[in-house]
Formats: sequence, structure tokens, C-alpha cells
Amino acid sequence: VTALTIGGPAWRAPGTIWYETLNDPRLKPNSSFTGFATLTLKNARTRFGATSTEADAVRAGWDAVKVPVQ
Repeated sequence: VTALTIGGPAWRAPGTIWYETLNDPRLKPNSSFTGFATLTLKNARTRFGATSTEADAVRAGWDAVKVPVQ
């Protein structure tokens, strides 16, 4: 959902958000799925802006699969 909402190559914005989250020191080996999802949204907001299309798309993607994000 996220990549489709943003459009363009999936490796560009969505891939960058995912990669940054996987390399984020706040992501711990025992992080929950909800914690990971929340961190993807935080990274999207940091890189693209709190009200950006990218951040909205990340939230919509997690909402679509019923994973709560903060």
C-alpha cells in the first residue's frame, strides 16, 4: 500500500524509509512489530516531513494491515 500510494520506483522513498528503519539504532532485536511500524513512521516524518505524502502513505499502509502506529 505504501509504495503504491507514493508511486514511482519502490526502492526510492519506501525503500529508503524501510532501509533507514532497519539500520536505526532505536530498532532492537526484541522490538515488537508495532514498535517497528512506529519507527518506520518516525523515519518517514524525519526524512520527508510530518505532513508529507510519504509519511501519510506509511501510516495508511500500516492502517491497512491493522498495525497500530503512534
